[in-house]
Amino acid sequence: MLNSRLILLLCLLSIIGGCDAAPLLRVENMKSEDKVFFEVMLNTTEQTACSPIDPGANWRGILIKAPTQVSLSSEAFPLCGFFNLDMLALENSKPMSIVAIVKDTEQGYQGFIEDKDPSPDSPKPDMPAKDPSLYEGMALGGYFNSNLQKYIKLPEQTAIYQIYIKYGDQQSNTVTVQVVK
Repeated sequence: MLNSRLILLLCLLSIIGGCDAAPLLRVENMKSEDKVFFEVMLNTTEQTACSPIDPGANWRGILIKAPTQVSLSSEAFPLCGFFNLDMLALENSKPMSIVAIVKDTEQGYQGFIEDKDPSPDSPKPDMPAKDPSLYEGMALGGYFNSNLQKYIKLPEQTAIYQIYIKYGDQQSNTVTVQVVK
């Protein structure tokens, strides 16, 4: 009873708020540990129950977690992560990217986790080169809770995907997610 009330409340909040960050639920016949992913507010940078554990300030890398299954009809494909990278490695880096590879065919899909400004005021000015010594020993890190479907257009078919993140000079661990009917 409480679980159905929670689902109803979250659905109502999603409709009323019209918010892209609202959780999108499709949880019938899903493992209980996977259901938690569909309760996460996506497209946010908060630590959640699904976030990988921060290994500490001296650790460098990217860690991700995802549900083991996602329904084809789901509006969400949650991917939760944590990164902590040397700023020097990010200086001329592309944005963080998601890579999804179909396990059987090795067909790959990639997209950048990058939100475009819908109304930029003016183009970015050319910046002078920065002194790399300014970044020595500094790191940049944080949590992310992305909806893979926002950044990659996957085919609408069942498949098993090997998914990882690339950012700076690092690649995350790989998670396996099965897309089911």
